[in-house]
This record gives sequence, structure tokens and C-alpha cells, in this order.
Amino acid sequence: DRTLRDFEWLIEDEGSMLQFSWESSHDRRIHGIGSPKHWSCSDSQCSNVLFCCSFGFSKISIKRRLNRKDDQMDVIEVHSPQFSMMASYDVIVESKWVTLRKRDINQKTNPYTERTIVFTLNFISRSVPNWRGQLARGLKISLVADNDFYSQRSQLEARNLPASSASLASLEKCLPVLTSMDDLKKTGLGSSATLVSSLVGALLSYFDAVKVRSISEPRSPVSNVDLRIVHNLAQICHCAAQGKIGSGFDVSSAVYGSQIYTRFSPDIIAPLLEEGYCDPDHLVEIVKSDRWDNKVESFALPKGFRLLLGDPSHGSNTPNMVSKVLAWKRKTDEKGQAIIRQLISHNKKVEDLFGELSDALEQLNAADDIRSCSRISASEWGSLTGGTVIKKMRDIETEFSNVRRHLRLMGDAADVDIEPISQTNLIDATLKVPGVFISGVPGAGGHDAIFSVLMKDSNALSQVEDLWFTHSVLPLIVEEDASGIAIDQFPYGHNHQSQEETKVFNFQSTRGTASSIPLQQESSWLPMIGIFALVGAGAAMAYYLRRR
Repeated sequence: DRTLRDFEWLIEDEGSMLQFSWESSHDRRIHGIGSPKHWSCSDSQCSNVLFCCSFGFSKISIKRRLNRKDDQMDVIEVHSPQFSMMASYDVIVESKWVTLRKRDINQKTNPYTERTIVFTLNFISRSVPNWRGQLARGLKISLVADNDFYSQRSQLEARNLPASSASLASLEKCLPVLTSMDDLKKTGLGSSATLVSSLVGALLSYFDAVKVRSISEPRSPVSNVDLRIVHNLAQICHCAAQGKIGSGFDVSSAVYGSQIYTRFSPDIIAPLLEEGYCDPDHLVEIVKSDRWDNKVESFALPKGFRLLLGDPSHGSNTPNMVSKVLAWKRKTDEKGQAIIRQLISHNKKVEDLFGELSDALEQLNAADDIRSCSRISASEWGSLTGGTVIKKMRDIETEFSNVRRHLRLMGDAADVDIEPISQTNLIDATLKVPGVFISGVPGAGGHDAIFSVLMKDSNALSQVEDLWFTHSVLPLIVEEDASGIAIDQFPYGHNHQSQEETKVFNFQSTRGTASSIPLQQESSWLPMIGIFALVGAGAAMAYYLRRR
């Protein structure tokens, strides 16, 4: 009901282009617990807890022209109205592969859209017999991003609104970006990874290459093979766009939802990316290969809890932080290795305890225990007497404190502000609020963001928002959502010349906050360090596809 409320059709005739759009107050999603994603997801031998949440509204619409014109055949237009950008490409189909050619040599290059379209069309060219017929009249792809991808402080100030989640919720959806790309302040929620994952799913579904879960029919059968195709191809596209192989947790969360994630081995896709061009046969072989060794185990935030993410609007130099930590890891002594081992151990304990807490809450009537904990700060839970639930919550709070402590030790040793003192002070103050379970820095740490897990049966939300407001931190709108990729399909009747059908993609995507830089080094990957950074808050994207 929440996903589909307030929807309406917007139909407008653009001459030879019939445009369909669909709007809703739709899933916004934030993802992940882990501590900084960079220090947790990059090792294929380690797992990481990823909590996915709905995060805002955004859309991709793909439209087919009703009337063919010679100069529009095999043309793909990509429009980003929020940035006042339009790119147009000729689709060049050669004997071996599909490429794009800019129709205007002066238009800016966007590797995230261009490489995603190229790789996906090459896969489709070997998978869908009549794909050229669906492309012949040309396609227009419109991309609109959720407000929460970008700092909205200037919009709130212009409206004399306080920095609160209620104020953010009152803003019009998908507001235009008022600054240049160079001056744009992102909130670190993974706009590029969400875009890539969603665009892959949108194109594959448009050309009938896959079928994914329907929101309107949640119990409808879903092909794991199709989900793996979307996931594997999106991983390849995102790595190609980045120019390097990342951890892949952001793409995995977009496709599968909340999970315990173990990354894929980089050498699975490295040969393809090293070719320097897209060989469709090799691409299909890798996408469908059984060598993919990533692991996805279902996971969700225990009932009775909610997530809160805050935007300090400062930001950190993530690549610089990563390079310094890697340099430290290469030369660290036994003391440094001990910090890493202990951090991994505490992470694993947090992961296990969360699973045990979820199981206990499913099996026991623990309303009184949760209520008791919600009335006092976490540091006072030791005074409570109770059963399994209270004990598990105390243990999680203790182990997560150890995670934070070892992150600070690693940061001090590497001379990197993983948890800067200003963030430490705010986190400690947040943990004193009754009803706050845990709190920390997400992504790669630094000043990018702050997160908290709160008990719903408490007044913590308003108190934490008030506290953060005094520290110039803007609370964002988040709810956990573990369902993963989904599509809605609405039939539409006749409109003069044809019967139309619209598919709406509800990607509850997530990504590490400000953390897409891989930790690959010579021959090893940094071990998982810190399972509790809210590694991601990616954005739920709605995808609008009109089929022929």
C-alpha cells in the first residue's frame, strides 16, 4: 500500500513520441550495516551485512516512438531533466558487436549511462532474436533522481524550513539541481550504482530478456536465473563505468535487497574488462557463467527497529582515505594485523547476534523487553533484568562499541579520520538518547554521514532529529526494505494508434554511502573490517518502461 499510494498517470503527446510516466510515494531505501564498506565488503573470503531500505523516488522511463522517421532509426536519446542534459546516440550494429556513436561531438561523456547501454545492448543482441525491431523506431530514456541523492539544504533554506525529515518530505519530488556537477553536494547514497543497476534491469525487461518479481503479484514465481543475469550484467557495467572492480555490494543490494553479502572474485570479470571493447559472445558467456561465487543470504532488520541516516553536508575524500589505509595495511606490523583480526572478530559477532536477535523476536513475545530498553539509554541496559532479547541487545551494543573502537584504532594507525572526533562526539551523544540501539559512521567513514538504528516503540526519532539539528546534520527519510528488485506492470488502453503497456521498475536499490572505490591491491583484498557501517543508502528507483 505504501509503495503504490498517490500514483497517477501523466500522459502527454509529443508529436511522434507518446510519453507515459508514473509517479508514487515510492520506496526509499538505505542499505547496509557494516562499518565502513571499504573496510568490510572487499574481501571475497568475508561476508557483510547489508540492510536495504527504501530511499525516495526516482524514475527511468523508456519510450518508443510511434512513427518512424529515417533520421530517428536506431537512435537512443538520454535525457536528464534535473541537470538540463540531453545526449543522443546512433546505435551502430557491426558484425561483431554493438556500439554507440554520439550524434553531437560536443556532448559530454557519461560513462555510467553510455557503458551500461553498450554492454546491455550487446548482451541483448545475443539473447533476443527481434531486438532490432524493438529498437528500430528509436528510444528515449529519461533519468530522474530522488532528492535525497543530493543535499537539499539550499532548497530548505529558500523555503525557510527547518532541517528535518518532515521538511524533506514536504519538498516536491525530483527537484532540479541548481548547481554545476563540479559543485554538486551528494549525500553519498550511491546514485551512480543505483542508476547502473536500474538501467540494466530496465533495458533487459524492455527487450523481454528477463522477467523479475512483480510488486502487484508479490507471490508470483521469480526466476533466480533472471535475477542472476540482472545482477551479473549490472556488476560488469558498473565496474566498466568506474574503470575498476569494486566490491559489488551496491549492485547486489539493488537486485536482492537486504542480505548477508559475500563478494564475487574479481578475476571472474577482469578478462572481459581488460579487452578494451565489448565482445558480446564473451559477455554472454561471463554473465551466464557458473563461476560467479558471490553469496547472498536473506537478512532483515529485526522487527521493532528502524534506520535513520543523517547528512552533515561536509563530505570526505574517500579515494584518499582508501589509499592511505591500503598503504598502511601493506606495511603494518603485527600490532596492526591484530587490530584487523580483532575488528573482523567483533564484526562477525555483531552479524551473528543480529541473526539471533531476529530469531528471538520471531519466537518470543518480547514487547515488554523492547519497551524497557526503549525507555533508557543503551549504556543503562545492564541494569535491566530480562530474558533472551535483552541479553542479545546488550551483547550487540557491546560488540558494536568494540567495532567502533577498533575502527578508530585503525584510523589512528593509518592517519585516516575513519571516525573523526566531531562524529565521535555526535555518535556518543546520540547513543545517550533513550530508544537508540546503535549508531556509527557509514560508508568509508569520515564526515559523509551518520546512521542510527532506533527502536520504533520510543520517542527516539524526534529527539535524535532535534539533537542532529543542533549539529547541522540533516536527517534523511529512510525505511528498511528487504524485497530487492521488482517491477510493476500497468496495462494502458488504446491511444489512437496502438495499445500500450507500461512497466514500472521498483528497484529498492542501495549502495555504500560514498564508497564505490575498490580496495584491490597487488594480490589481496582488504579483509572485512566493520560490519556495522551503514554501508549504503542507495535509492529506490522506479523504472518506467513502455513496451510495444
